[in-house]
Amino acid sequence: MLNNKSYFDCEMVTPETWLVFLITPPAGVGEPVYKIFSGWDFPEVWRLSSGVADLSALRNFESYFLWQQSSGTIYQLKKNNLPNFTEYVSAKLEQKVLMPAKSYGFTVQQLTAQDLDIALSKAR
Repeated sequence: MLNNKSYFDCEMVTPETWLVFLITPPAGVGEPVYKIFSGWDFPEVWRLSSGVADLSALRNFESYFLWQQSSGTIYQLKKNNLPNFTEYVSAKLEQKVLMPAKSYGFTVQQLTAQDLDIALSKAR
């Protein structure tokens, strides 16, 4: 866990669809960060997590992950919720994450549930 709060004291978010991004700044600008971009179909809303520096707070369960972000919010990421964003949410992903990252020289790597499972198995 990232802070002194227990899971019971934190906000829990369960998105309908999600992707994790490893965002790496240009050399000398800062450290890489993992952020969760999530969306819901109705109402059409999106959310970008505060992020974390590594996978140490990521908890792996059979059908979902629990991942506390630096703000304290815990995301429940269902493994079968493939990234299937609505047009509106996809447009926000492009406008708010991908285009700004590219314009400032950041590298953005997309990670799915399978990618996270593999990363966690390698970390053991």
